[in-house]
Amino acid sequence: MRYRPILMTALGTIAGMIPIAMQRAVGLERLSPLADAAIGGLLIGTVLSLFYLPMFYVWLTGRTTQRPASEHKPMDNQHSEKAA
Repeated sequence: MRYRPILMTALGTIAGMIPIAMQRAVGLERLSPLADAAIGGLLIGTVLSLFYLPMFYVWLTGRTTQRPASEHKPMDNQHSEKAA
């Protein structure tokens, strides 16, 4: 999973909405409730998608550690030569 780009995007958007949420942006005071909702949604959505969902998946599948590479089963090759 690519944590850094997701976190950078979410935190950059949140940082840009903070002046609107605090009613410091001239002419955008009426958008303060929208900025509050967007900041809350981004925070909750980011935390859920980056931390909670992977933990829930591991709990659901019962995996605690990754299998070593030697235990992985090879995928069937669909383009293998067939006996004539």
